[in-house]
This record gives sequence, C-alpha cells and structure tokens, in this order.
Amino acid sequence: MNPWTFAESVSLIPVAACAFAFVGLYRRWAPFRPALPLLLFFALAIRWYFLVQFPNPSGDLSFDAESYKIVGSLVRAGKDVYANTDRHPYLPFQMYFMAAASWLGDNTGPHFFSWIRWPNILADLGITVLIYRSLLRLGRGESESFWFAFIWAVHPISIYTSVIHGQFDSVAVFFSLLSWYLARFWRGWTGAALGGVALGLAILDKTWPVILLPALVVTAPELRRRLMFLGAALVIPLVALGVYQGIFGTTMHLIELKVVNYGAVPDRYGFTYAFAHYLQGVVPDHWLPYFREHGRDILLVSVVIVASVVVPRRDTATSCVALLATFLVFASGWGSQYLVWIVPFAIVARQRAVLAAYSAVATAALLVYYWGTCGYQCPGRLSNTWQYWEFEWVWPLAMVWLAREILAALWSGRAPDAPIVLAARSLIRGLRRRTGVASTEL
Repeated sequence: MNPWTFAESVSLIPVAACAFAFVGLYRRWAPFRPALPLLLFFALAIRWYFLVQFPNPSGDLSFDAESYKIVGSLVRAGKDVYANTDRHPYLPFQMYFMAAASWLGDNTGPHFFSWIRWPNILADLGITVLIYRSLLRLGRGESESFWFAFIWAVHPISIYTSVIHGQFDSVAVFFSLLSWYLARFWRGWTGAALGGVALGLAILDKTWPVILLPALVVTAPELRRRLMFLGAALVIPLVALGVYQGIFGTTMHLIELKVVNYGAVPDRYGFTYAFAHYLQGVVPDHWLPYFREHGRDILLVSVVIVASVVVPRRDTATSCVALLATFLVFASGWGSQYLVWIVPFAIVARQRAVLAAYSAVATAALLVYYWGTCGYQCPGRLSNTWQYWEFEWVWPLAMVWLAREILAALWSGRAPDAPIVLAARSLIRGLRRRTGVASTEL
C-alpha cells in the first residue's frame, strides 16, 4: 500500500466512527462506562493517531503552517508581528502559542507542526467535556448525552481541521461554548463575568465569535449582569491589545489594517462563487462586483436581522446555531475551517437530523478538498487545495438550515418584548429593590 492510498484510507476512520456515534444516538444505546473518561480517551486517541500519521503539513496546507512558524519566530525575536508580516490577521493571543511551539520545536524532539496542533487538540477535548456536562445539566439522559458528546469526539470535520490542517478554530469554539456554559449554569455575578471573559478570549483567538454576542449576552439574567458580561467580553481584547502594544510597540492603525479590515479570499463560496461560476448570463453583470464590494456589510446586516428574529424567541444554543448558519449562507470569503464552527452548538441544541445531513455533506467536501482534487494521484502529499467548488455543496444546505431556524422561531408563538422594554423593566425592578418598594410583576 503506497503512502497516498494509506493516507486516503485512514482519513475514513473518523467518518466510520462518527456514523457509528449517530447510530448509537438514534438507537439510544447504553453509554460506555465510565462515560466521560472514555469520551476523552477516544477523542485524544484518534487525534493523536492522526497527529502521528500526518507529521508534516502537505500541499497548500503547508502555507498556514509556515505562517504560524513565521509568526512564532517574530514573537520570539521581540518583533512586531503586524509590522513584519501579513500572515497573522488575528488579535494577539494565538501568536504566543506559536512562539511556544517554535521554541519547543527547536529544543525538543517533536518538530514545530506537532507542537502547534496541541492547543487545538486540547480545545477539542474541552469541547467534549462541555457538551457532555451541559447536556446532563439540561436534563438529557445518560445515553443521549454520551452519544452526542461521542459525535464530537470523533467528528471528521473537527479532526481534519484541528489535526490534519492545523487550524485553531476549535480554540475559539471552546471559549465560545464555555462562555455559554458559564453564563447558563453559574449563577450570580460570577457566571456573567466569567462568561464574558470566556467570550472575550474566543474573540481574541479568532474574531468570528463576535457574531455570537447577541445570543450569548442575553444568557445572563438581568440587565446589570448582561452589561457585566458585555463589558468583560470587550475588556479582554482591549487589555490584550494594550499589553501587546506595550511590549512590541505596534500601532492601532496596523491592527485595524491587518485584523479588522481582513477578509478571507473572496469568491470561494456562496453568492459570489455562484455568480462567478454557475450564474453567468443568468444574473445581471453588476451583481458580482456589488456582492464583492459589499459582502461584509450584507453579512453584518443579515446577522442583525436574524438575531432580532431568533434570539428573543429561542434558547441560546439554538440562537447560536441560527447566527452561524447565517454566516454559512451570506459569507463569500471562505476557509475550510469555517465548517467546524456550527457543529458543537448544533450538538448542544440537539439538532440530530440536520446535523447528520450537514456532517455528511461537509465531510465529503473536505475529503475532496484535501485529497480528491488531483484524482488520488498525489503520492505522499495532500492534493492541490486551490479548488473550492466542493464547498458550494454546503451552501444550499445552509440556506435550508437557516430558513428552518427562522421559521421555527416565528412558529414558536412567543411575542417577546422589545429590548428597550426589557431594559426598562430590569431598571425599575432594580430601583424598587434599592428603595425597598415592593416589587410587582410589570
């Protein structure tokens, strides 16, 4: 068996394991015992196996690994990352892990690409724990909690992204999910404050979790705690920027240029891909330039609209699913790692059927993206990944998913008060408690 055939074969292990987990969930099999230690064992074992089987980045995936190495070397040399490279469009957080991996790669046996993936693996393990614990605390049975967590523990999208690709989105997912967990289950000011800190760390790691803010902030009960959550979420990135500026001497203009204004490579996915490749001559010629120019604004407006419809009517996990589905529908700049974002929240929201469909389609897209585009004729390396047509398979499913969440929210029959009314009620109740006036339900 040559190296390419072997790589092709082992890549199907998570697919089979995830299918097995879905069967266990649907058939309500009894969980393995002890549940949580075995979940962590399976999650770690399968990721360690792929860590060993893919010791070096291959094909175009090596670009990201090389970027991490450049950033790590700059941090170790005390140089401003944003002034010396365009390869780090993120706030100053993950760069310190890159520097640590660079040092470990130079001074220990395992090389850089092995070390840089361990934060991703540990984050995946943390997500496994959060899924299992949160479902139990929500009153789900042992069987359901175990098999939902098992789905994540062996999910191919997670393994391909965190280990084979080496992208660190699972770190941002972990802190986002931790934010929800703390705000949802930890009572008092502690839950609100720590939940905000966790979301701040998620935004610091990768900026995309900011789109979850409308859903996560209302998890805290009362207006004052929501303000504390919001303040903590904003303070963390600001403090990190201040520390980085004090050490490396960067400027806010550089941060804005390299991070805030960054956009993924356009026309890989969504509307612009369809207009450029499938709908030429069908849609007006000016549509494609318009969507390219205003894509970010369209995405932002879409997130605001969906949040205003779904967040007041649905639980937090489902609202996060809806916001992430909005991104999948309206984004045009694209990276394969984006596919992993929605999976843990869909699991916590217990969306079995649509999650199974999404897992199948997105996994197939990643298999083609990493291996299939050169017809399995690339011995010893991954394929040329500068092919994006397979991601377009996800787009219609994302539209169905988003429509489902919006209709479910509207169908729920709840007629929530406007945010200004909720804020006024919280303020009045607070004043009554302070003045000793008996509180009545408004």
